[in-house]
Amino acid sequence: MKRIILTGATVVALALAFALGRFTAGPALPEGADIRPELAQLATTRAWLQLVEVIEAAGLQVLGQGDNAALDKQDAIERYLGLLTILSNTLRMPLNSDPTRPLMTTFDLIPPLSKIGGNSPDADYHGFPVDARYSYRIRGTRGQAPFFALQVQSREIDLVRMRPRMYLASVLPENALTYDKDGYFEVLVSKEKPAGYDGLWLGMDDNSFRVVIREYHHDRELEGEPELEVTFLGDVPAAQVRSDEQTSRLLQQAAFMSKFWFEAREWYPELMAPDAVNSFQVSEGGTDERSQDLALAADVQYMLGWWQLAPDESLLIEGQAPDSAYWNIQLTDRWLETADFRRRTVNLNNAQIRLDPDGRYRIVISARDTGAANWLDTGGRSEGLMAFRWAHARDVTAPSTRVVKTAAVTAP
Repeated sequence: MKRIILTGATVVALALAFALGRFTAGPALPEGADIRPELAQLATTRAWLQLVEVIEAAGLQVLGQGDNAALDKQDAIERYLGLLTILSNTLRMPLNSDPTRPLMTTFDLIPPLSKIGGNSPDADYHGFPVDARYSYRIRGTRGQAPFFALQVQSREIDLVRMRPRMYLASVLPENALTYDKDGYFEVLVSKEKPAGYDGLWLGMDDNSFRVVIREYHHDRELEGEPELEVTFLGDVPAAQVRSDEQTSRLLQQAAFMSKFWFEAREWYPELMAPDAVNSFQVSEGGTDERSQDLALAADVQYMLGWWQLAPDESLLIEGQAPDSAYWNIQLTDRWLETADFRRRTVNLNNAQIRLDPDGRYRIVISARDTGAANWLDTGGRSEGLMAFRWAHARDVTAPSTRVVKTAAVTAP
């Protein structure tokens, strides 16, 4: 088969196609293949080839010299698995895309396995597709997780940076929820709030594409999961045969979102500057510009940094515990993929972190467990992202950091 290389012109065409709902160009078909001309002309055929092109380009980047290239053989092996994890999520996104027949699902394919994009191991995301032309009703229970919020996400296409800009059209925090005698809440989701309606409401705008219900757990087994369901309000439009244009648009969405997650390393380039490594340089809440680009939680404060350590080095992180119902620190790999949290300790929340008597935390990042409290395992990696999250935080102070030899780190 002829090798397909992702060019700048092709990426522009892909972004324009996604934004405009059609293709302006497409990759060439394989030479010498037995192809029926009438099927080759389908927009869906060109969209499929575009998706294959994006996937192949991500794999080739692993072998190159750029920011997304692997450091060594082991790094390449793990990156390919990471690409597969991304694809397991992005390729299924178009399947639950009918806003007239919405399904309430978790966004991770298998939540204990398929975290992507720095997604916290403590986090669960439930949701369904929406369209501002319609209205919906959510009915559910709160559960016992320490953080819970409902959000409407909207999306625009940024043709300058070649990625979607996602933002929150509206937010309903947990302290705004009211419940009936059976412990259920009900929320109306619509573009306009009906006159005289005094119940819970989430507003959409013309760019709204899904509702997200985000929760952070200390311990899922103890806290349980919420019961959630969605109802389409009004007459459901009659089912139509899937058109070429509709299907090609869904494949374009899968291609564009795959590219978005493949390039997560580029979201925070300033973290990797030599004078910024092994410190926390970016502090963001859900209302600032970059958090809006990524549709981060509005009631969560984030602080990010880039760790880079030799095999015999450790990073010590010290700070004052915030006044927050939920906060955590976690590690990701070089591409912002959530690290191996099922087999290694790469995430600690405030129910797990041991504090000093004065309320201070001391966290150790290293490849070897020295027995010190609050240890995070690099898994043999030499660098990656580290991130704090603080929900509804008050009196947050930036932590201090210092690199020491692991042999000098002592157990409590």
